Amino acid sequence: GLTNYTSNTVDIYELNNTLYVVTTYQEGETLSYQQFASLKDCVSIVKSTAKVIARIHEEGYLYLDLKPENIFTLTGTTEIVQLFDFDSLIPLSAFQNDTINQYKIAYTRGFSALELQMGNLKRISKKTDVYSIGAILFYLLFGRAPTAMDAAMDAQYAYQNTKYASKT
Repeated sequence: GLTNYTSNTVDIYELNNTLYVVTTYQEGETLSYQQFASLKDCVSIVKSTAKVIARIHEEGYLYLDLKPENIFTLTGTTEIVQLFDFDSLIPLSAFQNDTINQYKIAYTRGFSALELQMGNLKRISKKTDVYSIGAILFYLLFGRAPTAMDAAMDAQYAYQNTKYASKT
């Protein structure tokens, strides 16, 4: 069920202790380079990303490194996104069976939940990926990754400060 939502790998090469993944060509760009014409398009891309993460969860995995650079947007649509960079994909069972130490967990500050950044493995769950989806939306609205203060209980955000305020 994830065929259209993950990049199609053709080959993998290693050079200078770095793995390079060759994928099939698709016209588009990563979310980090994407500019949306409307707030509706922005929300649509985040919704599409959330659907892919939900499918990954249904298959029994956590993604754990969701960020704009790992989301490929196809030209002409906000309905389908493709994820790549699966080095942080970890089975949910690893947290339940206490075998999580076998995995290397990568994360990106600003887009990862606090429990992941702090290494609090007992608190990592599907909610950790959900936080990252919210961080992606924040990034698209305000043009920056959220900080710890942005996640405070009393944080407030004025719509006029978003990138889309002048477009409505």
